[in-house]
Amino acid sequence: MRIESIALRMSPIALLLACNDVPADATDYAVKVTQSEAAAQAVKVDFLWVIDDSSSMCQEQTSLASSFESFVGRLESFTALDYRLAVVTTDMITDGFVGRFRAEAATYFPASCREATPTVCVDPTRFEDALVSHPELVSQCDDPATCGCGDGFACSFGNDLGQILNCNGSVNSDCRKTCATSPECDAFFLGGAAGAECAADSSRCQFRCNTEADVGSGVNGCVRRPVTAGCPGPEALKAALIAGAGRFCDDGKACGDDTDCAGGSCRAPNHPWLVPATARDLFRCVGVVGADQGIVKGMEQGINAALWSLNRAQTAPNADQARSFLRDDAYLVVVMISDEEDCSTADCGVDPKDGVWRCAASIRKEDYARCGCMADARSGGPLLPVSDAVNQLKSVKADPGKVVVAAIVGDSVAPTAAERDVERQLYRESECGLCDDPNNQFGRAGNSSICSSTSGKADHGRRYAELVSAFGANGVLTNICNDEGIGPALDVIADRIITVLNKVCLTRPIEDVADLSVQVLGPMGVCADGSACCQQGATECTPSACADGTTCKGTPRSLDTATGTPAWRLVLTSECPSLTPSGAVPVSNAVVFDERLPAGARVEIDYLADRGGARPGGALLGSAP
Repeated sequence: MRIESIALRMSPIALLLACNDVPADATDYAVKVTQSEAAAQAVKVDFLWVIDDSSSMCQEQTSLASSFESFVGRLESFTALDYRLAVVTTDMITDGFVGRFRAEAATYFPASCREATPTVCVDPTRFEDALVSHPELVSQCDDPATCGCGDGFACSFGNDLGQILNCNGSVNSDCRKTCATSPECDAFFLGGAAGAECAADSSRCQFRCNTEADVGSGVNGCVRRPVTAGCPGPEALKAALIAGAGRFCDDGKACGDDTDCAGGSCRAPNHPWLVPATARDLFRCVGVVGADQGIVKGMEQGINAALWSLNRAQTAPNADQARSFLRDDAYLVVVMISDEEDCSTADCGVDPKDGVWRCAASIRKEDYARCGCMADARSGGPLLPVSDAVNQLKSVKADPGKVVVAAIVGDSVAPTAAERDVERQLYRESECGLCDDPNNQFGRAGNSSICSSTSGKADHGRRYAELVSAFGANGVLTNICNDEGIGPALDVIADRIITVLNKVCLTRPIEDVADLSVQVLGPMGVCADGSACCQQGATECTPSACADGTTCKGTPRSLDTATGTPAWRLVLTSECPSLTPSGAVPVSNAVVFDERLPAGARVEIDYLADRGGARPGGALLGSAP
């Protein structure tokens, strides 16, 4: 496998160093991003994916499964990874869920997952009524002459015309594709060839048609099938995940047998998670978690799911799972995906009186859909304070800088920050029944949305956004409303992870930060006569000989953005040797890059070292630990 490593060399005297060699004395350092067949050390990362299993998440789960390989490939093209990956759902009430790692492939999506586009529409039988009672509604239809959806489509909406629009402008009606057979659905959404394949072999159908005879009037439509065909059954899948994860000593070290463990046993994990050997084939089997919540509908607790799945306290319901999964020397990356607001409550836990898990008892079931309008426990409400969740997640690691939190949730898609703030406020007023218009005061409270795409609508993930922002550069917030699916959001998350992992440890303290220079060289290079001398391949730049016999050199550019903001940061991290003299104020000991470094490029870091504070024997890390 080809992976990115960071090799270091001294400059300007061109002495090449091995990945962990230490120069005796130097003022200039250069770091080069290159392709290699083996890295000095793979970066350990424990991934936890928290995936919403509500009935509106079918399209997003499908998109996640199809985008996962690209996500992993993007990471591995820049950093050698030794990763574990587990999946949980947002269900914190139903037995068998509650932060437990998934090992079961969803085989069915409910009728509520039918393909539909949110838009203002009216059933033909109500159009004349709408003209008289709600002319303002008719004026917003794509075709005001009919307010219909066109041939082959039907309008879905509530019986009350006054409830089609929420007071923030979001829509409760949609146009859904009608059908008589599954091949008809495949042909419409995937093309004629797919329809023909479906007609010839029903096992190859990617959609199923819910006919009115099957499911009752009003829900006829095309529902995409989960992309889990060929996945093992629950027991076989769990066995495959555990077998693929390998064997480990009690201290988490990989082993072949007991002789590799000091005073312990070599055994397979008791809980299912993915590793590089199994992730590409089996992620879809655990990542497509299904969309049929039953009694917990509207009660998505993504933040609680992350906390309780990783809680190592003896009394926690998944303590053994957390202790087995988490490695002390690994980064932790939590990725949460939901089109609903987080409703994590503060009352979750195991009752010491009877040992029974209880969660969300402080909210009535009829109020589940409106929990996003409730206050947290610090303000007298039932929800878990986000600040508490931040502290708990950061405490999972001795160094909070090794925790990365990402969320793919709903948010305004307005072009400016001011407009987004306005839309967020309007959404909250509409969702929580606080509209100024008395006619809409409680019309469809709880059904408002802040954005929509071809995958459906989404609530504002305000609490997720607050959680992510508390992690600064280690937090990534992206929008689930994207016509291109989940893929673009995963690209953003992958690039942020790369910048967190790709750091350079300094070997001497910096005398004057103002003199620090960081430049990119290449990946294309030039000869002394100005001619190009590197062949840019798919992933690397291969130097070629210069005709005039000179050395091929990269073309420097400053690592700054168009706005003049540096694309790198000086940080103080426990992952690099300390450069601080005893009793002195702590000084930065690493450079972290805030932009993805192009393959084949070299980054040159120049600064004057503070020799008085030099720490002999400091390590140069060839790749991020």
